[in-house]
Amino acid sequence: MKKTITIVVLLISFLGYCTDINGSIISNSVTRTFSLFAPGSAVAANLPVVIALHGDGGTGAGFKAYSGLDAVATANNFMVVYPNSLSTLGNGIWNKPINGDLNDGPNDVLFIADLIEHLCQTYAINRNKIYVTGHSGGAFLAYNLALSLPDKIAAIAPVAGNMYGDNTYINNKLQSSNFIKIPIYHIHGDADNVVSYPDPNHVPNAWSEYPLTAFSYPTCASSTYSVANVVDIVAGVKKIPFCTNSATSKEISLIRIVGGGHGWPNVMGFNAAQKIWEFFVPHQLNSAGTCSSSNTGQTSLLQVDGKFLKDDCGETIVLKGFNHGNIYDVSDFGVGEAAQIAQTGANAMRIVVDREYCTFPPPNYSCVEVPTTAAQLTTMIQASLNNNMIPILELHDFTGSSNPTADLATAASWWIQPSILEVLKANQNYLILNIANEPSNSNYPPSATEQTAYYSANVNAITILRNAGLTCPIMIDGMHWGKDHLFFVNHGAALMAADPLHKLIFSVHTYWAAGGNAVQVSDTQMTNYMAQLAAINAPIVLGEIAHDETQGSNIVPINYQLLLTLSANHNFGYLIWWWGRIEAGSISPLYITTNGLFSGLTSHGNVFVNTHPNAIATTATRPYKLVNGECNTLNVDDFNSKSKAIIYPNPFDDSFIVSNKSPIFKIELYDILGHKVLESKDEYVSTQNLSTGIYFAKVYTDRGAETIKIIKK
Repeated sequence: MKKTITIVVLLISFLGYCTDINGSIISNSVTRTFSLFAPGSAVAANLPVVIALHGDGGTGAGFKAYSGLDAVATANNFMVVYPNSLSTLGNGIWNKPINGDLNDGPNDVLFIADLIEHLCQTYAINRNKIYVTGHSGGAFLAYNLALSLPDKIAAIAPVAGNMYGDNTYINNKLQSSNFIKIPIYHIHGDADNVVSYPDPNHVPNAWSEYPLTAFSYPTCASSTYSVANVVDIVAGVKKIPFCTNSATSKEISLIRIVGGGHGWPNVMGFNAAQKIWEFFVPHQLNSAGTCSSSNTGQTSLLQVDGKFLKDDCGETIVLKGFNHGNIYDVSDFGVGEAAQIAQTGANAMRIVVDREYCTFPPPNYSCVEVPTTAAQLTTMIQASLNNNMIPILELHDFTGSSNPTADLATAASWWIQPSILEVLKANQNYLILNIANEPSNSNYPPSATEQTAYYSANVNAITILRNAGLTCPIMIDGMHWGKDHLFFVNHGAALMAADPLHKLIFSVHTYWAAGGNAVQVSDTQMTNYMAQLAAINAPIVLGEIAHDETQGSNIVPINYQLLLTLSANHNFGYLIWWWGRIEAGSISPLYITTNGLFSGLTSHGNVFVNTHPNAIATTATRPYKLVNGECNTLNVDDFNSKSKAIIYPNPFDDSFIVSNKSPIFKIELYDILGHKVLESKDEYVSTQNLSTGIYFAKVYTDRGAETIKIIKK
């Protein structure tokens, strides 16, 4: 008998204050599926679990729809799991007979055992409070589990079912000195014409009320029930006890639905799901051990809500920042530039990571391959967080991959190697993981076959990362060196569904030049592409946006100002490619600073940072909790009034005053060319030495920086 477990969770959706998950495991070399319901927007640890088994011909989804268990779980804080049978024995049929042959048909007992272990490892459930209910065929399997897994299950509540199999095997189990007593709450309609009611004559008769008496005798030495002990729960529902709870016994009761048939009970005043839970509550195992989730370390505070990225305070975050080529800076791994980037008001920084990358140390500046270490990764993550920017990590080795299937799997495996995984888990609160940079050199546009293969490769990589316990949002790059948007249009919804946490961000690298010898995109096409991306129900980020594209020795301009405008129209984030280096010896036509310093912005850099209506300085907002360590308790209007600086008079003559409800750290004044002409730490700013014209006042507060256009008369 082969037993393997591989988690391949397929869908999670957050609806109000509950969590629904559809997923699967590999048990006995077969893919087995289930769904899971838990109260709250995330699955809490140490929850009791009710395993709910559908009837023959049914599904977990069907049982979920009519049983009412989810509502009871929400009110009483427990998890409900709905396994699905295989079709081997017929549509929706469990392998019910109890005979000890675990390979006689689908091994449903092993499936439930493996499912319990998966829940334990993934969600740290309460191992001592695992219960089973089932309807019809599911009730038969519940009895099977009572005999087969009594060390894992604290109580069962079969509805409209029975027990059958190899009588000799069953009797040996019941009469064994190792028999484990288990509480049973058997609900059955006395007019059931599918599975016979256990007490058809309603008269106690020793050994006749099977399967209740099969369990009651070894539990409390009772071979039938006493009429004197029968009680009415409500009109039309009677409780017939065979055993009661004591130091040496467990309750075994038959619940008679007078006139009831084979369906799920529907009697006024008797909520079957609620009564089952009330029966389960006092019962628990004492030696099943404890569960510890593989998801240790920090839990991500970032969630995806439709098209928006949000934190656990509910604040919407539109990512606006820079790509930082930190790995090429041998002096301090780019920490110095991080502080300079922060002065723009950016709320995000995309950090380059490589398994083996070229550094260019002086004096020769030739390539020396060095892997990113866990210590370096920690340094850059902390540099980003310390400057109130969300770190976005990207693995750069597989840029332009010709084999995304293999390379994305390798990339995901690199992220979960022990030393790197430890760093990621320790910093997950505000972390975003970009699996790999531009891992596709597909055709443009990519073929349907290429798109299907890229989809499967990403699903596999997501699965690897989630199975390792990473809960942070995952960023996926487009095909064809990141430039393609059609993959997300065609496969975005399915890709989002494939993430068990439903936390993906789609990134397109908009090297969409109108000329040159590579991908050519006109302004009209650019507008259409952005509109198509806007129709996707997911956060969209222009993961690399630049003023030019380098095509060999050619430099081809991009209408990046139109891209910025369209990004604002569609609430897309953007990450500028890229910040320059403080360290000498490296230049690039795409750097937006001349020296890696905020004061060295190029003319294009000044547009990105200061002058465009969608510039970082004027529109980027840092999450309040990231800056202050707690949720903002003000309402939106109060918050806006707090975070917006006011300059008056405007226009002004020889001075102006800056007012803000947040403390003002400093004020910088820039001319229309982006040159800093004045700096003040006083709210009163004298401008006697300035010429008339347009200026930009950059006001720094604990919320970051905002830029206001002002005019000197």
